[in-house]
Amino acid sequence: MAQGKGPAMRKLAHLVAARSGVRVGADYSTEGRSTKWYLQWANGPVIDVMRQHVRALANSVPGLDTAEVGYRRDYSDRHMVAAWLRLAEHSSSADEGLWSADRYFAQTSFPADIADDDPLWELVDYAVDRCGGPGAYADRVIDYVATIGVRGLRMEHWLDRPDDPDPSSTQRRVAPLLEPTGLSERTQQSLRAAAAAIMQDLAGRGPRNADPRVRVLVAEAARSALAQLVDDEQRQQALQCVADGTPLYKLSARLGKSESTLVKRWNPADFNRDLAPMLWLRQHEREWIHACNEAATEVRANRQLVGSREILRSLSAVELAIQAGNADWRRLLGSPDTVRLLVTSVNDTISRRHRDRSAYRAVGEDDDQALRPGPALVRLADLLAQYDAAPAPQRRGGPRSGAGR
Repeated sequence: MAQGKGPAMRKLAHLVAARSGVRVGADYSTEGRSTKWYLQWANGPVIDVMRQHVRALANSVPGLDTAEVGYRRDYSDRHMVAAWLRLAEHSSSADEGLWSADRYFAQTSFPADIADDDPLWELVDYAVDRCGGPGAYADRVIDYVATIGVRGLRMEHWLDRPDDPDPSSTQRRVAPLLEPTGLSERTQQSLRAAAAAIMQDLAGRGPRNADPRVRVLVAEAARSALAQLVDDEQRQQALQCVADGTPLYKLSARLGKSESTLVKRWNPADFNRDLAPMLWLRQHEREWIHACNEAATEVRANRQLVGSREILRSLSAVELAIQAGNADWRRLLGSPDTVRLLVTSVNDTISRRHRDRSAYRAVGEDDDQALRPGPALVRLADLLAQYDAAPAPQRRGGPRSGAGR
């Protein structure tokens, strides 16, 4: 009967709890006349580990057949998410989502695999918070992470965290983001193809361009070329960060580097020179958008101008750039060049019309009706001149704080 095994099972549960370090209880279920006793715990060690504990304690509970002991491991949604995240980080099938979560949980032992102080819990709680808070179900959280990817979740977490004055803490958070893992096979193939193309160009078409010594030589040059491409891209993005209000010293610290790393990486005079127009555009964002809209409306209303295909093309480009810039000022970065094309196209068209009018105008005919740029376009051209002449910041690496805010 169930009551007969009760004391022995409760004693076993107590011993296993002391040995495993987790809370363990004993319970039973009945099916007809049969009774099945089992140990029950939440999260904690996997079933195989608990079974090993029971075998090791067999002699401590006389009269109990440990082979008949059952095991029931319950879970919390938080621990289910943690197990899935831990294994999904290193799995090419992380997009499997919820259906793999049970399997991942069954393979993860707490706290042996994920200790209470593991940094992963910070990421788990962030994901849970993004999906509604502590009451969020595991399936909702896992589906969300499967959609953006574990690396995407880490990026979101990194972006949303405040600056940490502790460099070691920052480095622990940043380290997983700096690991060059998780590249898709397609991306890896593209990288190999790009590297091969660069080396082929550098090797030339000589009869011994396949000589291993030549290949080693051009590989060294290709290494520098690829590094320069990456450096140029990082520098361009760093310029946008500084223009948006994050100075280089703070950005450097967020990367887990010393505050001076990025400041020293690029020539400060060149950096600030390229930063100047970005800062101007960020600081005059609303004024610039308004001026562009006013000028676009003015030009479209002028029938003598919109008949030019060149003006129409540049006008459409300006309108598209401004529409995109309403969502994010960074998308305005190409708009000065499109505005420059519009202003040039209008001025060229007006000059051409004036030359034609002068050629065919009768002697003494009044020129009051001559075509001229409208006030909105003149205002936009003035702003463009200010953009071009924006003064470079004096501080190395851009303003210390609050730029563009």
